[in-house]
Amino acid sequence: PDGTTKVGDNAFDDVKIKSLTVPSSVKEIGEYAFMSTSGSYATGSLRTLVLNEGLEKLGYRSFKAPRHHQG
Repeated sequence: PDGTTKVGDNAFDDVKIKSLTVPSSVKEIGEYAFMSTSGSYATGSLRTLVLNEGLEKLGYRSFKAPRHHQG
């Protein structure tokens, strides 16, 4: 939503996302925010990622894919 300043740890764990635009209001993306153990989620299916100005901190492995899905 508009005005969101942080994406919390594990916020979108195992969620399928094909396109993601992080709004300029977001200052921080938490640890493992888009991580999955199954590979059927953000980084496994993500094709478009836009990180806007204003982002100050990316948490540890915030966009981590399982080893067998990394390119």
